[in-house]
Parts: sequence; C-alpha cells; structure tokens
Amino acid sequence: MTEGSTVPPLDRSQCRFGKWLDTYGMSRHGAQPVFQTIELLHQQVHTLAVELLELQARGRNLEALAMLRELHGLRDALLEQLKTLVQETDHRHIRETGLG
Repeated sequence: MTEGSTVPPLDRSQCRFGKWLDTYGMSRHGAQPVFQTIELLHQQVHTLAVELLELQARGRNLEALAMLRELHGLRDALLEQLKTLVQETDHRHIRETGLG
C-alpha cells in the first residue's frame, strides 16, 4: 500500500459488495446457481487480497505483483457472473410479468 492509502475491508462480509450479497442479494437471488458462484468468487478475491497484502508487508513486492494477474482474473470472472445474474434476473422478470 502507498503511504496515506487505506486497506479496504478484508473480511468478505464487511465490504459493501459482501454486505449486499449477505442481505438483498441472498434474499432475492440466493436460489440461483450463478449466485452461489458469485459468492465463491467473491470469497476467493478476498482470500487472494489477504495473501497479496501479506506478501507486500513482508517486502515480497515482486511476488505480490506477479499474483495480481490472478486477482484480475478473479475480478473478470466475477464481473462475468454478475452479468449472467442480471441477464437471468431480467429474463425471469419478463416471464413473470408477461412483458416478453
């Protein structure tokens, strides 16, 4: 971390997205298989973030930088799953309301 920067919440249930997952997300989308995939990816992001910060704290910056590619891959996978969730939700809404 750079001087003056703050570490985001490392506990998956304490970040804004984690709070959404545990409340509104779970109540509205918890039964959808894609939601469970999103939860898993979210946990993996947080686990990897902890590892990266530990490496950085031990001065192993090159190792941490090398692992950023993995973090970016998890981010991309999470975003793709979120897009799928939105699409599934839109399709379900259309079916339920008869707007399709």
